[in-house]
Amino acid sequence: ANDDERELLRELIAELPEDLRDTLRLSALDELNSREIGELMGVPEGTVRTRLMRARTELHERWTARRGEAISSR
Repeated sequence: ANDDERELLRELIAELPEDLRDTLRLSALDELNSREIGELMGVPEGTVRTRLMRARTELHERWTARRGEAISSR
């Protein structure tokens, strides 16, 4: 089940809009802080924080919806 969940997470991240996906990747995988991400992407630090919040919210909502679909189809 763990591999299935990882694959679902990869799919959901890939479906995010590019600006959210890139911001999330730089934060989670490259472990950059908001200031560093802002410098790299050429956006204010507040925009980075907003994008991270939106990315996490969208992932959570999509995760919940997809997991609900999987459970109800059993």
